[in-house]
Amino acid sequence: MSDYDRDYDHHDRDGPGARNMRGALPVADYPIGHPLLPPTSGEEYLRRVRAEALSLPDVIEADPATIAQHRRSAPSDAQPAADPLLSTDALAPPPTFPRAWARRTLHQYRLLHTKIAASRSALVEYGPGGIPLSHKRSPPADVAQILGALPTRSTMWYRFLYSSRILGGTAPGGCDDLWRPSVLVHFPHAKALQLLEMHTQWIWTAAKGNSGLMAAVAKTVFCLLVALDTTLTADETFVLRSLGKACCAVREEVFGGGEMDVDVGEGMKEAREGARAALAVIVLIIAQGFGQRDLCVLE
Repeated sequence: MSDYDRDYDHHDRDGPGARNMRGALPVADYPIGHPLLPPTSGEEYLRRVRAEALSLPDVIEADPATIAQHRRSAPSDAQPAADPLLSTDALAPPPTFPRAWARRTLHQYRLLHTKIAASRSALVEYGPGGIPLSHKRSPPADVAQILGALPTRSTMWYRFLYSSRILGGTAPGGCDDLWRPSVLVHFPHAKALQLLEMHTQWIWTAAKGNSGLMAAVAKTVFCLLVALDTTLTADETFVLRSLGKACCAVREEVFGGGEMDVDVGEGMKEAREGARAALAVIVLIIAQGFGQRDLCVLE
């Protein structure tokens, strides 16, 4: 290095001329590290925490009404939440308000599906560092007993779900306990999807039964769709699409349009309307809830 370079390096680099150089940018000095970059050490992280704590107020005021509201909404072991059957009031549309009924039914489905998904996420156990474990919390004893007594073959499932309707009765079958939220939270996703795939054929069988059978099928499919996981694979979505297309075909070929009810009695007309409404429930949920909107045509 020459004497000129050495002299510039020691004197002119930090001199007034260097500070006024065009294009030079000031360099900020952060005693606790750059705020947009992660801390480089544990000591730097603690310095940032202390600096942030100094900016917080000593006393935090809260609205007493908000605190009371949160206390009321918190779960309590002493008073367990009610576990009613899933409401199916929206499954019977009024004939003059099909669009309002469709919006109400879809809203009900999304609300129930969100609650089931949130409860299912709460079952996941976490290990050190917040890492989710592969296993989930075991279901309560009463729920485990219900799930353990479920059929294994498709023919047994059909009789288990619809035996009272097949015999023409009106009393609920022994499967009603399945449609409680506490059971659906633990209902296996693969089993729900398998039953939905079975209903692709059962829809045609139900169309030949009594008027109450199709309504029972719609309720079952509605609850199974509520029990599905929020994310589906392409193959799983194909199962739902096949079920929706089967419902559309039965609705058109077996029960036809409203013009077919002109020459039939009042009782037969009411039965046809009920069957079309039940099928519309399934098509609506699959179309609007699972991205198959081309299947859904409101009358």
